[in-house]
Amino acid sequence: MKTSTRAGTAAPLPREWLDVIATPVRVFFGIVFIAWSWISTVIILGAWLRPLLPAATVPHAPDWFVVAFATAGLVSLVEFVASDRWDFVYWLVLLVADASFTSWQTHAWLLIIVSAQTDVGPIGNAAIWLVSIVGGIIAAKFGEILLFGRR
Repeated sequence: MKTSTRAGTAAPLPREWLDVIATPVRVFFGIVFIAWSWISTVIILGAWLRPLLPAATVPHAPDWFVVAFATAGLVSLVEFVASDRWDFVYWLVLLVADASFTSWQTHAWLLIIVSAQTDVGPIGNAAIWLVSIVGGIIAAKFGEILLFGRR
């Protein structure tokens, strides 16, 4: 049997190329999701801590930033350690200390983007919140899965 070579019927990229780029693409998006989560944690927690920690113990790094950055790292560490051992701790930290900050910051970004194009009413704001919550959970959960695989 002869295979067709008509234009438009072949795969856009050879399978070998896809196999070669699969791992780097997976790692790239894992890093993007984790960075999105860390940046959101630092921005939101930093905004809360800025009035409480106005000093800079470390030169050129305000205390609020150091504490928020350390918290983001601690959250990732707890998630990594708890993921195979303590499901309740893992999901509690993921939802309360990771996905919540990511969802909140994603909502702020999406609201700015959508508001620049159209008026956002209550239904639009609810839809943006829904997308933000889902996106926050996806970023929090799948960043580590993309980097480390399922454990």
